[in-house]
Amino acid sequence: MVSIRDRLEDLYPAAAIERVFNALQTPDVAGRLKEAMRRAGLKDHRPLEQIQQQVQRAWREARTWLDALSAQLEAGETSPSILNATGQLFHPTVDGVAVPISVAHAMASAASHVHHSQALRNRVQAWVLRHLHTHASWHVSLADALSLLLRGRTVLIAKSDMQRVAGLGGLDALLADCQLREVGATNGTVAEDWQPVLERLDAATAVILMVSPNGLAADQYHRQRQTTLDAAIASGVEVVELVGDATLDRTLPERYGMPYLPTVLDAHPGIVVIPLHLFLGAPGGCALFGPADCMKKLQRQSDLRGTSLSPAGLFAALTSLELLRTGAGVETGAIGRLLANPENLADRARRMAIQLAGKGPVNTAEEVFRHVDLGPAPWNRYRLDNWGVLLKTEQPAEEVRRRLEQGTAVVAEPMPAGGEPPAIPRIATAVQDDKLLIDLRFVEPKDDAAVIRTLVGEP
Repeated sequence: MVSIRDRLEDLYPAAAIERVFNALQTPDVAGRLKEAMRRAGLKDHRPLEQIQQQVQRAWREARTWLDALSAQLEAGETSPSILNATGQLFHPTVDGVAVPISVAHAMASAASHVHHSQALRNRVQAWVLRHLHTHASWHVSLADALSLLLRGRTVLIAKSDMQRVAGLGGLDALLADCQLREVGATNGTVAEDWQPVLERLDAATAVILMVSPNGLAADQYHRQRQTTLDAAIASGVEVVELVGDATLDRTLPERYGMPYLPTVLDAHPGIVVIPLHLFLGAPGGCALFGPADCMKKLQRQSDLRGTSLSPAGLFAALTSLELLRTGAGVETGAIGRLLANPENLADRARRMAIQLAGKGPVNTAEEVFRHVDLGPAPWNRYRLDNWGVLLKTEQPAEEVRRRLEQGTAVVAEPMPAGGEPPAIPRIATAVQDDKLLIDLRFVEPKDDAAVIRTLVGEP
């Protein structure tokens, strides 16, 4: 895979360029360079120093332009983006799951070109077959993928699976085109619940849908999943499994217990549905995995409906899958923040508390450790070990929280010489014990200074 730079300093290595210029200015190197130019037949019409000055000026202008462009893209009041300092990936005040910057670059690059769709699909399919040992079809959204699979069919689903899942939507709305039948109880579905239902149904028109995460604890979920698979195989009813929490990263299953995609796919008897935008790190879309003939048919139908994943989206998905498989390039985005070392979070919280304590409207600041759910049920299956900063402020904590969420600085900064007001980021925070809580789990380290500046002025 091509390594895509995701930092401005990587695109513009100013320190390295300056060292090169300094080396060229030493008498020994400059003399050798002029002699080499003379032997190559190049006349020294202009002094070497003048050429160096022009190149330096060009680099400085490029850096100024890139900085200005970045500032415009991140401008405060007109920006709909928000820093997530709530500690939860799925929180009511934030929307969307940030992708690794390298994946965003890949999609932007792919979107600037036209593609041979079949050639790109062949490339992606070869990757899936080589690394996941199955076949896939690619769709623009989960709703479209489920509609293709289940429209007009009798869908059996365990009652504990009928949830509204943040990041995916409500199962009742996603399955609106189906004849839906719930089985079992909210606290679980056992073999005795499946048997009488399956005996009275036509296996050719029915399908069992399993969902993860659901309303059960992890150990209960695994028992119910195996029971459901056994019932489906015994009755000959097709099984479709929607796994919203599946990932291809090796560390997330070890640290949090999330399903590892190759394990889910291994010898699966039916079709697996995976949203790409959650823990597979892609900007959007949905992938179906299953037998080759079935996947080809579904992809053709999706093409006719205009709901196939775009070439740019497909390229971004391939980039993300490869990055997760190799464990490289996912330091940023939601997955990168989930992989962040708690010790690093603690160090950041300690430094931020020192910089905030007794400054401006902040009376006290202390670093705090906390256990936090990944999000509301059913995401509360996953617990995070987070660090943040707990602030006692002069103004009521709830008022400060609202101002930060609206993108209003708590302390007004002086107008700069150019006359442009400073960019103020929107920051989603939480309130705990009448104090403002800034949780750093999903805040990129590069944004710490912006958080401090918004609260107390320049750090």
